[in-house]
Amino acid sequence: MTTGATDNTISILRLVKIVVIAAIAFAVGFVAMVMVNGAGFIMAGAAGAHPTRRGHMSSQLIAGGVFAVIGAAVALWWTKGKDDEPWAPRVSHRAVGTALLIAMLMPIAVWRLNESRANAGRRQRLVNDMASADLRRAVGGADGLAHTPGGVATLREVLFDVERPADMRLIAGLQLAQWLVEAPADVVSQVDVMIAQPGPMRRRFVEIYAAGGFVSWPPAFERWMLVVLGDPDPKLTLAALGPLVARSERPKPHLCAVLKRLARDGDPQIRAEGMLRTRACPDEQVALLKEGARDPEAAVRAAVLKRLERRLIVGSEDTVSDLADRLSVADTLVEDQDPVIRDAAVAQRDRLRAAGANAKR
Repeated sequence: MTTGATDNTISILRLVKIVVIAAIAFAVGFVAMVMVNGAGFIMAGAAGAHPTRRGHMSSQLIAGGVFAVIGAAVALWWTKGKDDEPWAPRVSHRAVGTALLIAMLMPIAVWRLNESRANAGRRQRLVNDMASADLRRAVGGADGLAHTPGGVATLREVLFDVERPADMRLIAGLQLAQWLVEAPADVVSQVDVMIAQPGPMRRRFVEIYAAGGFVSWPPAFERWMLVVLGDPDPKLTLAALGPLVARSERPKPHLCAVLKRLARDGDPQIRAEGMLRTRACPDEQVALLKEGARDPEAAVRAAVLKRLERRLIVGSEDTVSDLADRLSVADTLVEDQDPVIRDAAVAQRDRLRAAGANAKR
């Protein structure tokens, strides 16, 4: 009888053996990759990262497929001398190959289709979150979109859709600037247009930034904050000055000029807030704080005391010179006419003296 070795056919019995072994190998590969992914997820979390399970299923299917191919190859070799059963039906090698290819690709295709539908549903839910009046939820929705397949394209759609609420569009612009390695020029230009004129959009921009907890400081953020810094509303100027000072080890000279103007504003609340941002003028902090310590408004003098609770310099440890500078400011308040401020100044002076003594040891 002509066997499969010469007529390009294979017996059904041998085919069943190959399929069973390949299926077992697929299961072994799939489970092994599940364990590897699980271990990696746990280790990344323990290291302080924020791992996701994106890509786990595809890697598990690929691992299963590789093991299945290896298993099928082993089964072909193992059964090559056992394919001459005269009673067993036979099928062509081409039909078997086609069927195996379909069987291998079908689960991946079905999974990809389901994943695509699930991602589309998730993107829509996150877009709905972006429309929330709760800014933290809205910004969280944008962050979720950035981490979802196809989400960056959705964020772009939101940003450039003039029918969308302006808040949503601003949130999309900030998220794109933070997520992408370099914000595209059209994204930056679109946000430029939205905050170009003084008004509510600048205020919303600052509020969105403050609520978002953005961890990076891309060039676009500094560009937009500098726009808001020039706003005629001193409260908005203060709101922009905070992150601009905090994100710079050595603030630019023009920030110092802005702070001096705010520290001498006619509104005592603005002057008090300005005292908390004296790091914008690293070389003139002591003079500005002493000026604030002589302010007729108690709120401004109280803000000076609050500023003395933190180092004037950027650093992780107290230095003798920094403590001496803060002590010199505290000394100007120990005779303050307000008893609350006077008592707080005495307590602050004592703490600074003790810290200075320890720093000299």
